[in-house]
Amino acid sequence: MIESARSAFARRALRESLERRSPIGAEPDPRSRSVMIVLPDDEPGQRASWSFIRSIDLEAARIQVVGLGSTGVGVPDAFAGHVRVIGESDLDWRRLPQRSVRDEVWASRPHVAINLSAPDSLAAAILVGASPAQVRVGRYDLSRESCYDLMIQGEPTAERAADVLSRLLQKVDPPILPLR
Repeated sequence: MIESARSAFARRALRESLERRSPIGAEPDPRSRSVMIVLPDDEPGQRASWSFIRSIDLEAARIQVVGLGSTGVGVPDAFAGHVRVIGESDLDWRRLPQRSVRDEVWASRPHVAINLSAPDSLAAAILVGASPAQVRVGRYDLSRESCYDLMIQGEPTAERAADVLSRLLQKVDPPILPLR
């Protein structure tokens, strides 16, 4: 009973946050953009996510990485100590990142936000979906369609989703992000 009430309030907070979001304009040059990426929590997914992150042709300062409860496996040297880990103490009673935590993560004003975490993670959905990013990308879940502009469908694991996203972004013209 308590869990279903908590979940209902969290979904409501997500809907309200999506309605209030104010997207920023995109930089015309993809190399001038910044990106925020929410890591998955499984080891193979994190390794694939870091491989994808290394393929983004932006300086490390333009790439913000967020881990929900995990520092990340296989963190490249350029990101050592720069992964924002959101732990239990950063979550509210609905298990969503507290408003101050969301504001901190969004302070970098990312142009692109990517959720490689589990499709049913409300914490990741609010971080990416309600962010000011002009382009929001996430793994497909019917109940999260309003959170994303581009969704990765049919991939059961974060590892496969990261690989598909990399291939998909290489085909988008004009490019959303510069890739190596």
